[in-house]
Amino acid sequence: MLIGAKSFRTKAGANSAFSKKGLEWRTVGGHHLAILPGGYKELRQVEGSQVDHKSFLRTGEMWLSIRTLGTSQAGQMRFITTIGSQVALSNKKLEGNEDREGKEILGITSQEEKQLTEILDKYITNVVQRAFNG
Repeated sequence: MLIGAKSFRTKAGANSAFSKKGLEWRTVGGHHLAILPGGYKELRQVEGSQVDHKSFLRTGEMWLSIRTLGTSQAGQMRFITTIGSQVALSNKKLEGNEDREGKEILGITSQEEKQLTEILDKYITNVVQRAFNG
C-alpha cells in the first residue's frame, strides 16, 4: 500500500509510520510515497485503531451512507428490508469485503433479528390498540 501524509488522520500517526526503518519509497505523480507492506491493516495499527474485526469506523463515511434501500413483502406478515450504501464506492468496498470473507457484512444476527421482531411486535400492538381504543 502506498501512503503519504494525507493517508493518516493525525500527524502523530504519520510520524510513527514514516519513522520506521527500511521503508521503501516511490514517487508517483510528483508525490513522494512510502510503501506500507502490511497494507490497510498496518495503517490502522499505526493509528491505534482496532484491527481484529472490520468496523468501518476509520472515517465514518461508510456508516453515514447506509440507508434503507427498499422493503418488500416476503409472505404473510413477513417483510424483507434491504439496507446498503448510497455511495457507489462504499458499495464496492462492501461487496469486496463480502467476497473476500465469504459472509454478509450488513446482515443481522439471529439475536438482532429477535430484538427487531420484539420491537416491531410492540409497535404494531400499540398501533392496533390505539386504533381500536381511539
